[in-house]
Amino acid sequence: MFTAKSNPPTALEAQLRQFYADFERGAAEACLAQLPPEVSFGDPFLGERKGAGVVAMIRMLCAGRTADRRFELHSVNVHDESHATVQWTAHYTFTLTGRRIANRITTPVELREGRIYRYEDQFDTWAWHRMAFGPLGWLLGWTPLLTGRVRATLDRRLASFAQPPTNS
Repeated sequence: MFTAKSNPPTALEAQLRQFYADFERGAAEACLAQLPPEVSFGDPFLGERKGAGVVAMIRMLCAGRTADRRFELHSVNVHDESHATVQWTAHYTFTLTGRRIANRITTPVELREGRIYRYEDQFDTWAWHRMAFGPLGWLLGWTPLLTGRVRATLDRRLASFAQPPTNS
């Protein structure tokens, strides 16, 4: 039997694995500790978010954790000291329809000064719509119509997690 030699994870790989483990267990503050104030995030549904918008998103997603949510981390591919790509699958029930989702996501990550500066979840929205909405998703999931509706719903939910500006 051949056993491949496995190298210990690099510090960057360990950091990203910890970030996703914290995210899966709903530890928003642990996730946020790895992000600088000027963090940038993007995905097909949430669009482009920066700073406080990313903070609100992390808090919303951690608070909205369902009992059956789990993340399957497939790989962390470190390109250099500040760039990596994470391959993972988010498994959960879409509460609006009660349908199971297994969303395969590729996330390029950029780090600066040891913190996650930019990351972008990339996935097939048509596949997600088919899982979430069944025949309706198959029929309309490739159009901007359903993506726009999902984005509008997320924007409304995010508003309740945004912190009001402080007066100085």
